[in-house]
Amino acid sequence: MNETQRKRFSDALVRVGDDEEILCELAAIAYEDGQPLLQQLDQAISHQDMEQASRSGHSLKGTLSGFETGHPTTLLQPIIDAARRDDPNEASVLFTKAKPQLHSLLKEIHGISG
Repeated sequence: MNETQRKRFSDALVRVGDDEEILCELAAIAYEDGQPLLQQLDQAISHQDMEQASRSGHSLKGTLSGFETGHPTTLLQPIIDAARRDDPNEASVLFTKAKPQLHSLLKEIHGISG
């Protein structure tokens, strides 16, 4: 990990006892799991399958929370909430705004996966 990555994921490093090797291993797993979850969420919202959107969003939030508990991970909860209310329009609007930032976070996580 470089210094920028250490600063970016400093909270995540603390959570793993400052063990960069473990964080890099976890990053590989998170990226491997996160990419398909983001795609599942996208697909579920596109097909207005709010039950699946809620599940995928919740799983993605859990995956990303190991690395970032703030923004943009926090953008997922309103999407999950809209899906649970069976509001595909709101879920779609929120996801459209959040998707680039979530994708960017996944790329950052991938960048430390070695």
